[in-house]
Amino acid sequence: MGVAVVDVWFVAAGVGEQWLTQRSTVDARGLPAELDAVEERRARRLRPDRRAAFVVARVMLRRVLGERLGLAPEAVPLVARCELCGEAHGQVHIEGVERLWVSVTRSSGVLAVALTDAGPVGIDVQSVASVDAAPVVDVALSPGERLQVEGLAPAERPDAVAAAWVRKEAALKALGTGLRRSPSDLEMMPLVGGAAVRGVPDLQVADLGVGPGIVGAVAVLLGGVGTGGPGTDERPRVEVRPHEGEILLDAEQRDQ
Repeated sequence: MGVAVVDVWFVAAGVGEQWLTQRSTVDARGLPAELDAVEERRARRLRPDRRAAFVVARVMLRRVLGERLGLAPEAVPLVARCELCGEAHGQVHIEGVERLWVSVTRSSGVLAVALTDAGPVGIDVQSVASVDAAPVVDVALSPGERLQVEGLAPAERPDAVAAAWVRKEAALKALGTGLRRSPSDLEMMPLVGGAAVRGVPDLQVADLGVGPGIVGAVAVLLGGVGTGGPGTDERPRVEVRPHEGEILLDAEQRDQ
């Protein structure tokens, strides 16, 4: 069995915001020069708190891809288009580049970027408290999963529900549907360090170690690229390689 590697860069949102306020290379409009015109317009429409998270995550993504592709960050051909409204938000793609997939999450005080050449990828990070405060159980869990949660001790349920939620969010991103497809349609089969999805053998999910009270997952749609080929049970094992996102942000100072 092969290994499908997913590189993931994490940074605390507060650290990213501090970097954004202190950095020296911004354009005349106060935004990093890495952003293109579409990204700038989107950033200006967001609330200040959401704007900072979006800008920092997009700079991280552009720097990751710039290094991989041998391009300046601002030259990376990123495209994001919502299939419902046509606006420039939603899943991000690299125009004209095959066999390279990315995903971004900005929530619960964490910014993260995932990159892989194994197949379409999705990433999600949430705090257990935020999931516990939302009406997630009836929306996200299948009937069988709800029974499993109900069989747990009350103190164990929030962690279990949050883990299921981020696995499903990541999986739906990898499938390309997002929440247009009901999370309850996917039934997770827990494995050591992650999960498989019933009825979708090419979709593999790995849990992320983020921090206390925070859960995360990354999903990859492998598309039958295992050593046994399409239609077999031979699927690569998903291996997550975590990286410090601050290293990407510090690159500017190292280059000066």
